[in-house]
Amino acid sequence: MRRYTLKYPSYANQALILQAWGRLEEAMALLKKQETLCLEFANRSGLAYCYWNWGLLAREERDHKKERGKLSATLDIFTELNMPRERDALRAELEKTVAADRATYKLRKSQRVSHQPPFLIHHPASSESCRLLAPKCSKTRLKFYDA
Repeated sequence: MRRYTLKYPSYANQALILQAWGRLEEAMALLKKQETLCLEFANRSGLAYCYWNWGLLAREERDHKKERGKLSATLDIFTELNMPRERDALRAELEKTVAADRATYKLRKSQRVSHQPPFLIHHPASSESCRLLAPKCSKTRLKFYDA
């Protein structure tokens, strides 16, 4: 059993290197191996670190649901094991996730438009002006710019 305890932290280190190189799929495979070993040998702290790395990898892959899930699981384990330094550091990571989610939500909300603003188009043939919605007035807009 001793040789396994030395081997799976190596998976985490290799995964971090692969993540830095941009080889995210390979890093994910190594973290899954580490998770399997941690679960097999009931190493809760090793599992927490595995999930922490996994959450950060999910952040890089922009998988926010998986990121939040792994980081929350990590927080639960660190709280259960009474590891305050790690717990506090992880809370900071979760706050970054929440802040990023809020920023993304605000950006998406600002980009959403319920209707397009009307344009005032002048018809050169007649001196009338008509109010048309942008998607419906492409032909009219061409006449306006041609004039």
